[in-house]
Amino acid sequence: MRIAILYVALGRYELFWPEFIASSRRFFCPDAERHWYVFTDSAAIQPAPDLTLLHQDFLGWPFSSLYRYHMFRRVRDALARFDRVVFFNANAAILTPITPAEFFGEDAAIELVAGRHPGCHQPSGFVYPYEGRADSRAYVAHGRDYFQGCINAGRGDAFATLVDDLSASIDCDLERGLVARWHDESHWNRYVLARQALQPSSVHVLESNYLAPSDCDWLLPQPVRILMRGKDAYGGHALLRQQPPTRRTLLQKLKSRLRP
Repeated sequence: MRIAILYVALGRYELFWPEFIASSRRFFCPDAERHWYVFTDSAAIQPAPDLTLLHQDFLGWPFSSLYRYHMFRRVRDALARFDRVVFFNANAAILTPITPAEFFGEDAAIELVAGRHPGCHQPSGFVYPYEGRADSRAYVAHGRDYFQGCINAGRGDAFATLVDDLSASIDCDLERGLVARWHDESHWNRYVLARQALQPSSVHVLESNYLAPSDCDWLLPQPVRILMRGKDAYGGHALLRQQPPTRRTLLQKLKSRLRP
């Protein structure tokens, strides 16, 4: 099996890279043929025979995250030729050996792989934070699950189609001055829920132990397989996003320019 692994390290998010690459090489589908595609502005990350570096300028928050599917379009045709593709958030660390069958599922009908948000297991309950504006392409009126955006995966051809579709949806929103509530994660949820509604067997849902936050203070159903490292230990969200006070108006400026 050939697997493409996508990773975005912009700005200070390069700090997460050493542990990610070491843990993914060691534990993530080690018997498969794997290739990493890294989108970065860092000079500290070096190419290798199994690692393609793609220079990507820092876009500021939230666009360094929102535009991930646009970045992936640069290698869209290559991704379509892989058996499986997975995107991991920069702060992911693989803790235990994981096989392709465990992660991607074994049913031939599976097209996409999504990870259940750990909040779904909060004892106090969890209100799914869907995009609620009906004029957004990420709009979800109601649903029975919520998927965190830190893992996106699927069959190569299906992932290539996903990249095209979600890039177009995000562009459509921006043309109308809209940025979805949780950015790319909102569009991911709309897409996965729509696929589930059409063909339930086409989506393989990973339980929350595959994307467990290090600061989770409630019990998850199974032992943690993949950890999402806490950002406070690496300087916090604002430092990692290079988000000084003057940049907080970037989103408002973009909306005002795009709104008719």
